[in-house]
Amino acid sequence: QSLSNVSENKLAHEKIEEVLRNSKPTQKILQTADTVMQKLGRKEQLIVILKKYVKEQPDDLEIKLLLAMREIEVGIDVEIGMSALWDLAKNDSKTGLKAIEYLNSQKVTGKKEQMDLIELLQKHPLADEEHRISALRRLADLNPGSKKDIIDKAIKDHLNSKREDLVPLVRWMSMEGENEKVVSLLKEEMVLDYLPLLQNYLNALTLLKRYEDMERIVNDPRARLTTAERSFHRVHLAFVTNKKWDEVNSLLVDALAAAQSEAKPDIILNIAKYAEERNHPLTAEQAYHAASTIRRTEREGFEGLLRLTYLNGNSKSFLETAKESARRWPDKELFLERYLYACLLSGLDMETAIARSQKLLNDRPNDTQRKLIMALAYCRQLDPKTASRYLQKIDLSDLSMGQGAVLCGIMQIAGYTNQASKIAGQIPEKALMLPEEARFLMLVKKQKDS
Repeated sequence: QSLSNVSENKLAHEKIEEVLRNSKPTQKILQTADTVMQKLGRKEQLIVILKKYVKEQPDDLEIKLLLAMREIEVGIDVEIGMSALWDLAKNDSKTGLKAIEYLNSQKVTGKKEQMDLIELLQKHPLADEEHRISALRRLADLNPGSKKDIIDKAIKDHLNSKREDLVPLVRWMSMEGENEKVVSLLKEEMVLDYLPLLQNYLNALTLLKRYEDMERIVNDPRARLTTAERSFHRVHLAFVTNKKWDEVNSLLVDALAAAQSEAKPDIILNIAKYAEERNHPLTAEQAYHAASTIRRTEREGFEGLLRLTYLNGNSKSFLETAKESARRWPDKELFLERYLYACLLSGLDMETAIARSQKLLNDRPNDTQRKLIMALAYCRQLDPKTASRYLQKIDLSDLSMGQGAVLCGIMQIAGYTNQASKIAGQIPEKALMLPEEARFLMLVKKQKDS
């Protein structure tokens, strides 16, 4: 287990195999084996081990549940796994409740099965409000015409509930857009110092455009909001009340600084997305960069950083981000595409970039982005005629303005002046693009002016 905890999975696997050979397996060993073998992708071998143990120890419900889940996930003996889950779900123990939760995460389609699951969620002795509200949601999905009545009855049944027990219901009401009912059910005094309900309450006020109420709560020192959360709400208040762009941007910068100070990765990412969607690209780039340095949000951070460095025309950062993202996630082809495009635009790593571009195109020969990358590769090899062949039957709607500039520049170099000029005419004068892309567009404009 210690080896597993420090990610020495291969060594841990060898140790587990040794233990299984030389002694009788225990529940703890099998749970550790599950963790390690899942990470190593040895799921079928794991199922064989679990089956053998369950046959010898039929009363071990935890491992029975583990076997059923793995059979379903791997696609081996799915029906047997589902049957085992339903049997385990009838058990009043904690394992029985886990089986119910797993069934609830699956796509259960038959009406009888749905009703059985609803009953299990409602009546298991260890079920809590999360389970009971899950049952009501399933019941409402089965009877869409009665959804309003089901929600109203749930509200009536919870009028005197503790606020902790209201969280699942309020979350469901918010998802269904029942904002008036959320505000009616929750009183301001009961949510001020209880964040799980406070956030839903503030969201409901926002959607109802009750901005004065929202502002009063956000500025109330009793409201259990951190500086970062309070700052982010102030950003949104400024935006929805039509404050000037500069004021909103300044508040975004303050919120980002607070989120970084508090080490709140989710808020940092939300600030990045918020800024990107509302035309604050430089602040969005800063926020995505911050998110990319935190393990929990690093991948989304890099994805956003690729978009924003490109949108902001920041060639150096775009290349650096593309290179690092391709290194960290070599199996994600989007990162590799961006890196190859950045390399070919900048004239870096040419030999490697050309070979890898060809491999990408071979995998998806009709992909517009990959055709352009390949054409750019041949253009860099001073072979514009071959480059132009990759631009045939290309879908311009799949390209950014900057990529369109590269396309018409390659066509100009290849001697297709009229077509190049026609495409260049579709690109607005102040279209955002990388400086390297703009140079391709200038080739066409210079020819046109001469």
